[in-house]
Amino acid sequence: MNIFKNQIRNSSVLVSGLLVLSLGTLLFFETSIISGLLIQLNRYVLMIIGLFQFVVFLLENQKLKKTQHLWNTGYLLIINVLLWRIPEMQIAMIPLVYGVWALISAISKSMIYYVYKIDDIRPRLWNLIDAIISVGFAFVLLFDPVPSMLRLVWVAGVYLIYVGLFQIVSGVQLVTAGFFRKRINHLFRLPLPNFIAMLYPQRVLKQLIHLGLEVNTVHKPLKPNQLEILFHMKGTRSDNLGHLDMIYQNKLYSYGAYDPKHRYLNNSLGDGVLIISDPQPYLDFCIRTEQKRMIGFVYDMDDQQASLFENRMQQLLDRSQSWIPAFKENDSLYYIQRLSSATKADFFKFTQGHFKTYFAFGTNCVELVDYFIKDKQLGLFRLNGIITPGAYFDFLNTAFQLQTDKITQRRTY
Repeated sequence: MNIFKNQIRNSSVLVSGLLVLSLGTLLFFETSIISGLLIQLNRYVLMIIGLFQFVVFLLENQKLKKTQHLWNTGYLLIINVLLWRIPEMQIAMIPLVYGVWALISAISKSMIYYVYKIDDIRPRLWNLIDAIISVGFAFVLLFDPVPSMLRLVWVAGVYLIYVGLFQIVSGVQLVTAGFFRKRINHLFRLPLPNFIAMLYPQRVLKQLIHLGLEVNTVHKPLKPNQLEILFHMKGTRSDNLGHLDMIYQNKLYSYGAYDPKHRYLNNSLGDGVLIISDPQPYLDFCIRTEQKRMIGFVYDMDDQQASLFENRMQQLLDRSQSWIPAFKENDSLYYIQRLSSATKADFFKFTQGHFKTYFAFGTNCVELVDYFIKDKQLGLFRLNGIITPGAYFDFLNTAFQLQTDKITQRRTY
């Protein structure tokens, strides 16, 4: 019965890939129809969101939130009126939104170049070129929005065909693996779009709990050649863009802007801090104090990979020095203060190079794990595109479902 259910799930991946591929192809042959549908969909979605904000405003009891929902309703009402009264704005709305997104992306890439420059990280020129290209793309969309609608549809068509093809490849792998009851050693995966990847880990966790999968509070020690990548979730939603740590030789490694005295731009930029802790007290702190749920994937390395991983870890630690956070007595406002009290962890700051400066949209917690994963000599696995916690999760969860020889365990905490 379980084999039958797995084959239905595996086949659905293949079918979804065919549907996405068909939609992408349709965008090229029925561009005007698809553009019209997108415009109408955009109008009605904004109307629904506006009505939803108004209903929430009526039901909200807190004065501050009530005021915010009222402002949101007013803004959306103005936009809706403009969309219905000015036909050109209906066409321009979608390119304008993507133009703003491209401009924000350009600013983020410029910040990555700035961080690389102050930390003297090379190569870094591509980040500057990428930022300039993003600025150009943003200005084309913002100042020439009507013709840009057609360009966006074509770009969307290419992207959907690209995604559809990779989804079909994954579906074929899943179906053949289930049919022949074989294990797959290699998996090539295209990351999910960011807005989907943000929500994906939480959805999978809910599914696992619904299926009655045991949620552990005790960490089972790893073998010397095993690596565990640990994903964090908080409350009923993903914790912002997500967070991930790794456990190797029964030591947990976590990276972030944990020094409250040296971080800026709403904690998105600051000194990079590496936390090294025993796994069990760290898990106890996350589960009981921070009210988090976590999912871990265990990767089995061979002896050569384990040796290379250890050498790369030592190279990382050689660029760091011990750091002791100083706080006032009984000051529990800061995360690192609560963590230090609960885990007795060791803290390190980097003296040079990569990770010296933390940047939320560049050198972040994902980058620490990717520092090892992307090493060509290690050859752990291959993940292309924009790398986010959700993208890593999607890759590892799929690899586990494929019953690969490398991702051998999926743990829930």
